[in-house]
Amino acid sequence: MKNEKDFTPFLELIEKYRSITISDIEVAAIKAKKVVDSFNGRVIANCLTGFADHRSCSLCIYFNINCLNCYGVINGCFKLNLLKSSYNMIESAESVEELYSALNERATVIETWIKKQRRFR
Repeated sequence: MKNEKDFTPFLELIEKYRSITISDIEVAAIKAKKVVDSFNGRVIANCLTGFADHRSCSLCIYFNINCLNCYGVINGCFKLNLLKSSYNMIESAESVEELYSALNERATVIETWIKKQRRFR
């Protein structure tokens, strides 16, 4: 496994989350409708970021883990429970605006975690 103190993949993921626009979500939602009938934050986030799938998640790929828990309960990227709230926000989003907010919240949570890790190095 690669060095868990290498923050590069986390910073790249934050950048990816922060770069997503309302328009990007709208386009992904149209594509996702081919897979699911109603608005599905998890499917749309997966289309945009690889969210919630170890085969497409940039962190799972970087660390070469087969994780089925994006909020880190057992084999998660963080091995912490801090992503559970933002994971649930993304998964339960019922509109473009809610998903946009949830993705930005997830970026903020990861950013805060990095700052704490750097402080204790």
